[in-house]
Amino acid sequence: LQRKIGGAVEEKTAKHLNRIEEQVSLCDTIVGDLLEFTRGRASEVIHGEINPLLEKVLEEIATPEQVTLVSDLSPELPMTHFDRDKMRRVMINLVLNAFKAVTLRREKWDNAESPYQPLVKVTSSKADNGIRIEVEDNGTGMDDETAGRAFEPLFTTWARGTGLGLAIVKKIVEEHGGSVLIDSELNHGTKVTLVITEGVKS
Repeated sequence: LQRKIGGAVEEKTAKHLNRIEEQVSLCDTIVGDLLEFTRGRASEVIHGEINPLLEKVLEEIATPEQVTLVSDLSPELPMTHFDRDKMRRVMINLVLNAFKAVTLRREKWDNAESPYQPLVKVTSSKADNGIRIEVEDNGTGMDDETAGRAFEPLFTTWARGTGLGLAIVKKIVEEHGGSVLIDSELNHGTKVTLVITEGVKS
């Protein structure tokens, strides 16, 4: 908006314009999430390795300052059928959630004697019945009640959340014949585990 207006913009006006842009972006996210959750789209399934997709997502997402992102992707995964765009959406949602959790915990950390080291870890491994993908963080975590509702549509604890991110994750993973579990402890962190079974071939 500021570029379209052109010329110098007063500080107060600039703040209002930035706020408008933020709200428009949030509305766009909400509409996109609602469309994805309610309608989705036809799957475009490919047969291949999933690790290259995970690596690309981790390269594309900007890691917040002071956050350590670690990946441990098994080279011995079986080939599987999956929708590249949908699984990309799953991983982006999970990694961004993890970044939010560790960033929020870092902002609230008040123990100077024991500095907090924000950590997000993404792993892939071979499961008994398919492929296992885990996204783990040492962020704010959730209590049992919140974790139990985490996949409910429109449920969120984020001030600017849509409440559809994890619901979309669950929907897409189940479309792949898989399952998703969440293990979280308040003030310690969260681990989300996906198991993809549909079309897995050794």
